[in-house]
Amino acid sequence: MKTRRIRAAVLTLLCLALAGCRKDPEPTPEPSPVETGYRATGRGNPNVPPNEYDLESFVSVGGFTIYTAGGAASHIGVDVSAYQGEIDWVQVKEAGVEFAMVRAGFRGYGAAGPIRQDDLFQANMEGALAAGLRVGVYFFSQAVSEEEAAEEAAAVLEWIAPYDVTYPVVFDWESIPHAAARTDGVEPETVTNCVKTFCAAVEEAGHIPMVYFNRNHGYDVINLEQLSGCGFWLAGYNPAPSFDYSFDMWQYSCTGSVAGIAGDVDLNLCFVDYPVRGPGAGGEDEGEAA
Repeated sequence: MKTRRIRAAVLTLLCLALAGCRKDPEPTPEPSPVETGYRATGRGNPNVPPNEYDLESFVSVGGFTIYTAGGAASHIGVDVSAYQGEIDWVQVKEAGVEFAMVRAGFRGYGAAGPIRQDDLFQANMEGALAAGLRVGVYFFSQAVSEEEAAEEAAAVLEWIAPYDVTYPVVFDWESIPHAAARTDGVEPETVTNCVKTFCAAVEEAGHIPMVYFNRNHGYDVINLEQLSGCGFWLAGYNPAPSFDYSFDMWQYSCTGSVAGIAGDVDLNLCFVDYPVRGPGAGGEDEGEAA
């Protein structure tokens, strides 16, 4: 009897340890709309297009994940910021990368929350475009109101005006679990309204709006049902994307290795053939992406 109790205790501890290693844990239960007055997307929402990707069609080739289902777009990309340091974009292109999502800037964690441009934004934009990559941008937000989200969108649109941005302009709002942040305690409804404000400004300027989120935020924080016309960029580090709803881009690794980039880099897969346009946001379409 004593041996069985010891064995059971060991198994319980082992299960707890394994559960703590999961990169993408199950979301916390959805808050009651009656209690909060706000409904996050939740799971199985019939008003949001479902994930219809064939999970067995995600395969690894040459260090990248691609999607092999017949006729579907499958474009290889990276997302970068000043953390990657100086990048040899010609080598990145030769390695097979087709697009780059460049961090345009960020808002600081502190109470003042200053908006700052990424130190290598210009170098990355110019280098990626010169090497022949398609380029989009993202802004790391710490907005706590719609007014601040509008301010962030205005800054990004000003910064990207000189460049041929043909991939999405992305709102990236994340929880900061290991540091004090000005966004601590911000209500989910406020986050959704910030996404809507940012994406509306991007769309009005003639660019492709998108929001970045992990699975938990997609279920429990951002109401995807309210984001018609805004693309979804899912972050989830698994062999195949586990998420109830459709998405346009998938960040599948934060420890990728690509020639021309020192150290780890995020790897992405895009499922959309975004049109090629002339220089500037107002350029005419010139056909579909290769």
